[in-house]
Amino acid sequence: MDLSVGDVFKLLNDNGLPRSEAFLLKHTRTSVQSLTKSKEVFDKAVSVLKTGDLNARHRQWNCFRANKAGNILASRASSSDFFIHAPLTHSYHPKGGRRPSTLDLVLSNNFVDMSSLTVVNDLSSDHLPVRFDVFQRVLNEKIDLTSPLVTNLESPEAIDRCIAMFTSFIIEAESTAVPTAPVRSYKEAEFAKSTRRLVQLRNTRRRQWFRTRDPLLADIVEALNVRIRNECTIARNQHFSSSIRHLENGAKDLWRISKALRNSVKYTPPLKNGDSLVAAPSEKANLLADSFANAHRNTLPSEPSVIAQVEESVAHITATDSTTAAAPVVRPKELQRIIQSLKPKKAPGLDKVGNIVLKRLPRKGIVVLTKIVIACLALSYFPSSWKHAIVR
Repeated sequence: MDLSVGDVFKLLNDNGLPRSEAFLLKHTRTSVQSLTKSKEVFDKAVSVLKTGDLNARHRQWNCFRANKAGNILASRASSSDFFIHAPLTHSYHPKGGRRPSTLDLVLSNNFVDMSSLTVVNDLSSDHLPVRFDVFQRVLNEKIDLTSPLVTNLESPEAIDRCIAMFTSFIIEAESTAVPTAPVRSYKEAEFAKSTRRLVQLRNTRRRQWFRTRDPLLADIVEALNVRIRNECTIARNQHFSSSIRHLENGAKDLWRISKALRNSVKYTPPLKNGDSLVAAPSEKANLLADSFANAHRNTLPSEPSVIAQVEESVAHITATDSTTAAAPVVRPKELQRIIQSLKPKKAPGLDKVGNIVLKRLPRKGIVVLTKIVIACLALSYFPSSWKHAIVR
């Protein structure tokens, strides 16, 4: 998606984002300085997108040196809740043997799902254009509300086909417009042998306390936990100090560390699976699920009376004609209000569509989902693809 001056101001509203705002920044030092005083713009609970040639150079976005505007912008971003998006390659290639720079930037308050910025090298100008995609626009281009797959939902098979098409569109739009973060490798935490022996002793005393419920053992376990926490804190502080001392000039690890220190969300550390470490959220969830499944595996025989009662209930529901004469009325606003109440950090199911993606559906997506819900209620049909879930 190539952005012109007119497209920038209509970009977000044209693609289904409610009450979105877009700004085009002039490439002057005054605009960057005024940005440091416009905190209320990025603090709004709407999608804010600022893009343009800021003439701001900084090593954080792949420039060889920093100027005053770049220092102002980097300092403002490190102490505020807006993010700087820059292409991986230089967008400005001056003549005369001067070093190239990255001057075209996109600033957002992280409410905009956008792809990574790419530089278009098809032009002969020394200042190359930059392009990116927005999730809502990509999905809107794929959805056709006049398609028979959307309008003719008169059978369960038609509903399943519409759901499959809609799910594939969402996944394709997400893969196109939402950038993926590379998975960083983790090193196993190194603790002293004395700390490991304390952990082993704590585990032994805790098992004894579980069996005997002796109050003296409970006090011993709590005292060992305090010592283990203190020694782990000392080891982490020493590791952090060593990492800071060994940082190289121009390394991006400093920005990652500073962002992690300012972030109030605490993430769980990697889990150990045998001789390897598991760091990805999906892998950690699968490891915990397998551990809970093995610990709570039910080996008791089933009750015949319960099985008979369930089979009788299923047979009664199957034999009952529950079709209605008129389809119930479901409005898109009502469905959108329900979607906005979902927890955004819940893990996705087998279709790989998470709640955070559903919350960012454009108007066309809400309309398609409303048609599917109305058809399901009219036919008393629950889609088979929605019956399967991953229980963690």
